[in-house]
Parts: sequence; structure tokens; C-alpha cells
Amino acid sequence: FNAVEYLEGGVDSGFKHVERDVYETRLLHLKGARSVRVSVVPLAASSLNAGDVFILDLGLTIYQWNGSEANKKEKAKALDVCVGIKDDERGSKAKMLVVAQGEEPPEIWEALGGQGPIGAATGDDGTGAAKGEAKLIKVSDASGTLEQTEVASGSLSREMLDPDDVFIVDNQAEIYVWIGKGATKEERKGGMSIGTKYASDGGRPKGTKVVKVMDGAEPTVFKSNFAAWPAKNAV
Repeated sequence: FNAVEYLEGGVDSGFKHVERDVYETRLLHLKGARSVRVSVVPLAASSLNAGDVFILDLGLTIYQWNGSEANKKEKAKALDVCVGIKDDERGSKAKMLVVAQGEEPPEIWEALGGQGPIGAATGDDGTGAAKGEAKLIKVSDASGTLEQTEVASGSLSREMLDPDDVFIVDNQAEIYVWIGKGATKEERKGGMSIGTKYASDGGRPKGTKVVKVMDGAEPTVFKSNFAAWPAKNAV
């Protein structure tokens, strides 16, 4: 499994024992006309809306649910994310199914806690849960003291991540703390502290997740924040 640690509400929850082929069910929301944002949303039918695409990850079955008014970029991005989850996180063992709004099998509603009304479409940019641009913030002690510097916003690329440092990736819905392989002990410790403080000081809703991600073991949802992520054999 991926070396990922979720911290919720700014409190370290610690690593959990993960059994082989046992996966946490999750619902991903894909939204955007120019840049498609991917975020984790509550596992409920009320999260769905007709204007976007959602991925229901059941572990060995991955559903791509296309809202009736979803755009082509959202559908294409969702397919990339589904393939990434299947190949990178499930060893190609999972099956992928694309489902149009109104054609849902019972398994989808069961996983979402029961069937419910689908929300109306909302604007693709500047509205919804993930407002604003994604941000990339470097945490480094190269100067002799631990400093944080915003290095990019909007479109992010893999090349911006320096393995000698720690980076905070804020996609407005979730906050990730990426730990470079060459990061110092102070950067690793300070990065997590700064990430949790960043969430609390930024006025984020209670329960906003701060996710620790290790260099070389990035989950697909993290990679989706970047315009392109080279395959392992191309790095």
C-alpha cells in the first residue's frame, strides 16, 4: 500500500494497520472546465451533482460516474485517475466501470448509503467546495532556519518538487505534506507541523484532512494535482 498518513483536524491519527486487499471505500469529486480539481467528498448520494464526474472507489471495483452535464475534460481526467488507481495502487487487479447518471447499478447506491436525489449542476470554475487556485509551498532549512515559501500557484508540475525539501500542496479541498527523500529531520518534523498549522490558521472547516505523502509512494489522488506526472520508468 502507499505510504500515506492522514491527519484529521490537525491531530496525528497515526498509521493504521492495512490488510492485504482490504481498501477504504471513498468517493472522489472531479470538477473544472480549464483545470480539473480532484478532491475527496463525503460518501453519500447527496455529494453527487449532474454537472460533474465522481469516482466511487470500492477497492477492487472502481466506478466512474458521469453526471448528465459533465464536460469532456472532467470525464477524461476521471479516466486517467481510475487507470492510475487500478495500475499504481491495485496492481491492475481492480476492474473499472463507467456509469452514466440514471444507469447506476444497486452496488453504487448501497455504497453511498442509499439512493437519493442528484443535485443540479454548478459552475465549473470559482464555485463549489474547491475555490481558488492550487498552491505549492516549500518548507526548507537550507538557509539555516526553517522557512516556508510559496513557489507556485495554479498549474503545478512534478518538476517543482525538490526531493531535498518538504512541500505543502493545497488544492483548497485537502492539504498534502510531501516529504522528499533527501529532506532533513528538521524539515520532515517541521513540515508536518507547518501543514497542520496552515490548515487551522487558514480557516479551513473542522475535519479538513492534512495528508502526509512520501516521495516515491505518491497515491493517484495526490498526483492528480499536477498537470503531468511521469511514469516510474521515465523518471
